Amino acid sequence: MLAARERPEFMPPPEPGLVRSIGIAVLAHVVLVLALSWGIKWKSDNVIAVEAELWSNTVQQAAPRAPEVVVPPPPPPQPVAQPQPDPQREAEIALERDRQAQAEARAREEEAERQRQRAERQREELAQKQEQARRAAEARREEQAKAEARQREEQAKAEQRKREEAAKADERRREEQAKAAREKQEEARREAIRKENMDRMLANANSGAVRQATGSAMQSSGPSANYAGRLSALFQRNVLYPGGVENISGNPRAIVQVTVSPTGEILNAKLMKSSGNDSWDDAAVRAVERTERIPADENGRFVPEMQVELRPKRAG
Repeated sequence: MLAARERPEFMPPPEPGLVRSIGIAVLAHVVLVLALSWGIKWKSDNVIAVEAELWSNTVQQAAPRAPEVVVPPPPPPQPVAQPQPDPQREAEIALERDRQAQAEARAREEEAERQRQRAERQREELAQKQEQARRAAEARREEQAKAEARQREEQAKAEQRKREEAAKADERRREEQAKAAREKQEEARREAIRKENMDRMLANANSGAVRQATGSAMQSSGPSANYAGRLSALFQRNVLYPGGVENISGNPRAIVQVTVSPTGEILNAKLMKSSGNDSWDDAAVRAVERTERIPADENGRFVPEMQVELRPKRAG
């Protein structure tokens, strides 16, 4: 602090308006001192009190005592005359009371009856609701039982259909396998017949000129009128149809081309026109192949190729 006073440049700058503030404070203190002095002086002023005492020459007498006033007792109350009862009025009042009592009793009875009826209606409504709930629950149980029965029936039917379809599939598979085996056996048999016929034809080719002339004549001439019918009857006897031809609907017609050797052995059978029934077409071709050899025509000759009509049911 001393260093700051020795070096005023480091002193803080003086606050503005300090002198004016000091002057105002001194003036206010002077005014306050003057006011206190005047108040003390006013309090210390002497107040002169004056006392006076009055005297009278006449003797004063005391006032006489006031006489006692005797209050008489109040007179007894006069008896109130009781009105004489009116018998007719009393009867009317009693009758009115009875009517009121009866009306109140009827009102209580009616209220009790209303309460009883209300309680009875509530019991009936509750019983109806309970019956409706019971019937609804019974209907739901019956419907659920029916639905479960239908579901079980549908499941049983579905399982039955699956079993039937599986059985049919097995049956078809067995039939196809049997058919394939028969076709294989039949093809082997036809192949053996063709081979035998070819061997026989080769043996016949080495015969003389007379045999060649006979063969040329057979090829150039056609069959007789009833030759195809006789061959159809012959082939009909060798028909093998599953279940019998009588189970075939209608009388379908299949045309089979037959190729024979010069000696009458059947070399080939070919379906030329279908009957519309695949089973009958197959049975007709197999019947021709199963015949193996046909008889000669009326002139003793064999037609190398001819078409024969086969029906499952012969006419007439």
